[in-house]
Amino acid sequence: MATVTIFTPTYNRGALLHNLHDSLCRQTSFDFEWLIVDDGSTDDTEQIIAAYPAQSPFPIRYYKKNNGGKHTAINMGAKLAAGELFFIVDSDDTLTPDAVQTIISEWTQLRDKNLCGMSFQRGHYNNGKLESYKQALFPQDRQISNFITMKHNRGTSADNAEVWTTESMRRFPFTEYPGEKFMSEGMVWIRMAKEKDMFCSNKIIYICEYLEGGLTMQGKKLRFLCPKGGIEGSLETMSRHFNTKMRIKQTLLYIVYSKFDRRSVKEILHCPYKALVIPCLPFGYALYRYWKHKYFENE
Repeated sequence: MATVTIFTPTYNRGALLHNLHDSLCRQTSFDFEWLIVDDGSTDDTEQIIAAYPAQSPFPIRYYKKNNGGKHTAINMGAKLAAGELFFIVDSDDTLTPDAVQTIISEWTQLRDKNLCGMSFQRGHYNNGKLESYKQALFPQDRQISNFITMKHNRGTSADNAEVWTTESMRRFPFTEYPGEKFMSEGMVWIRMAKEKDMFCSNKIIYICEYLEGGLTMQGKKLRFLCPKGGIEGSLETMSRHFNTKMRIKQTLLYIVYSKFDRRSVKEILHCPYKALVIPCLPFGYALYRYWKHKYFENE
């Protein structure tokens, strides 16, 4: 059994997958499988992947499902994964040649510490030089800490490269709401963090390329079209694990998502954080009116 499952959820990215495949072929350790869940692509993704196994020094498993959103593909991938560790690598990104070796080397020393996973750095090329996203760097390199402390309570919005235990991924699946094709991945990471800490490293193992049409670029509008997932995520982030600034921000978003979900004031107040919600109601409603006008009223 491979130590690492490199998991790629993909949707109409067939023309880009060769970059990721090439970076996997350049790994200094092949103690991994590449598991791909195709979320209903209509391009030639399946044919492209079918040509890979003959030239790949690692096992490739490909599954196709009906389109339901990235979070549903991740749920499926977690169930299918054979590796002890689960590393989500998007179809338009690549890995450094020592990524898998780094993951395995660190995990060998950490396996008995009851962690939910490890967090490394994402990088990008600037004038030919690989650089980290500075705001994502941890204050102390190679420490055991908590995802909530390191990510949310520091106020950073930059992504890291998280490698989770497959067991944790299976214990905390994404909720799948009918008709909603987006849910923030951070909600599940938060649930893991409320139970266990993780190892944090400033080493770059993941190289990003944010493309037009990807989830990162689609932004707020997609979130507002999937309000039930937004409500669930905000409620998770309104707990006392977070600092006051974050709790207020998420309370405002909870109200906004609730309004997009057409919930009444009575329904909005029916939550564990009523004392937070009441003073934020007029401000959350104003934000809802602003974003509704910005993203929907001109359509």
